[in-house]
Amino acid sequence: MAVLRCGYHRWKPEVRGPGVPLEVVVFVDIPSHLISAGEGIPQVCSRHGEQATQQRKVTFRSLAPSWTYLLIPFGLLLFLIVAFAVKKRVTAPAWPFCDRCRRLPTIRLLIGLGLVVIALAVLFGSFELTADASVPGPLFLLIIVALFAGLVTAGYATRGAVARGRVSNDGTTVAFRRPHPRFAEQVTALHQQAVAAQQGGAGQYTAEAQRLPHASS
Repeated sequence: MAVLRCGYHRWKPEVRGPGVPLEVVVFVDIPSHLISAGEGIPQVCSRHGEQATQQRKVTFRSLAPSWTYLLIPFGLLLFLIVAFAVKKRVTAPAWPFCDRCRRLPTIRLLIGLGLVVIALAVLFGSFELTADASVPGPLFLLIIVALFAGLVTAGYATRGAVARGRVSNDGTTVAFRRPHPRFAEQVTALHQQAVAAQQGGAGQYTAEAQRLPHASS
C-alpha cells in the first residue's frame, strides 16, 4: 500500500536564519504494481495539487546505480549507455496532469535547447572573432556551464520529472518528493479505503466460514 513518510533537510543558518534549523520534506511512496495497474491514483496532479485535466502515459525511472559512475573514466558514452540500460522503470497508463503540468515539459525543453544554442553560438562566434581561433578561459568555462545547464534542463522536460516521481533502486515503489498536500491527502485516503476494504473482506470471509457446517469425522 501507499506510504506517507517524512524526511528532514537541514538548512544553512545563513540561508534560513536562526530558529528554523529543519524543514520537513514529505515523500509519498506508491507501490509500483499499483501505478502500473492504474489503481489508487489520485485525481489531482502531484506537483500543483490541481484537478487533473488530462491523463497521460508516463514512465518513471530510477537513478543510475552508484557503481555505474565508475565507468566514466572509460568513456562518457559507455557510462550513459549502461546507466540508461540498468535504470528501473515503472509505466503508469494514465497519470493525472493539470494544465500547468502539461505546459511545463515544453517550457523546460525550450529553455534547455535555448541555452545550448546560445552556448554553441558564442563558442563558434569566438572562433571567428579571434585571430588564433582560441576562446578565453573564463568565456570557455561559461560556455561549458551553459551547455551543461541546457542539457540538464532539457533532460527534465519529461512527464515523469514534472510529476516528481522516482522509482526506488529495487523497483518496488515510486517515490514522489515534495508532492502537493492535496495529492498526499488523496493518496492517504485511498490507502485507508483500500485497507478498510481488505479488512472488511477478511472479516466477511471469516464470518461465512464460521457459518458453514463442520464436516463430520
